[in-house]
Amino acid sequence: MGFWTDVHPAVFISIFFVFSIAFNLLNVRRYGEIEYWATTIKVLTIVGLVLTGLLISMGAVAGPLYLGTNAQYQPVLCSENDPSMGPCLPGVGFISISALIGSMV
Repeated sequence: MGFWTDVHPAVFISIFFVFSIAFNLLNVRRYGEIEYWATTIKVLTIVGLVLTGLLISMGAVAGPLYLGTNAQYQPVLCSENDPSMGPCLPGVGFISISALIGSMV
């Protein structure tokens, strides 16, 4: 939490500690209800992140081009990229993975 705020870490530790103890002091039915909703939120968050990642990779965002793509967001080889943009992988998709694995062996 120190990355986002300047609040002393002991404050957040105390808050989470109090919530943990309070949840454990509840009866089993209430504890189960809290666990159910916490799990539902976690699953929905993961599904949302996956869908957001798919949308971003399909070009559903406005902004600059990603390194390794052309104006139509089609992947291009590293040799076709402007070298001043920075380093890139030698190929696209599984080609780049196999190239990386081949260089490690």
